[in-house]
Amino acid sequence: MTGFCSKKMGENRFAIEKERLLVLIDHMPDNDSSISILLTILLPVLLLLVFVVFLIVIRIASRLRRIEQLLRENHSGATESVPSNYEVGKRKKSEYEEFLREDGGRRMLSKREQSAAFRDWRRQRGKTWSPPDVAHD
Repeated sequence: MTGFCSKKMGENRFAIEKERLLVLIDHMPDNDSSISILLTILLPVLLLLVFVVFLIVIRIASRLRRIEQLLRENHSGATESVPSNYEVGKRKKSEYEEFLREDGGRRMLSKREQSAAFRDWRRQRGKTWSPPDVAHD
């Protein structure tokens, strides 16, 4: 009898486990419904994330354009107001040549005397960086 009882108990356990599995399967969502739930939740979140990234990129691009415009304005203003070293050197040479052409005797002076006379000549014409009221010897 014990063998019969244990056989019957094993069948009962199997039946109980089978019932439990069937109950779990009934309560499990279908694959189609779980995918649709995921799409319903994740799609709007994903679209919102893409929209936020798009807004950030547009904002960064507009700031970059504004910075480039400011740099262009500063660069164009700087080149107009400050002459290049080449232009300054060329102008000084032409002024020096004009200074020497005005009086041929200046070519006979020593370099030191020529430089001092050239500085005085420029000061008289107001072509120096120093203020006009500064007295030089």
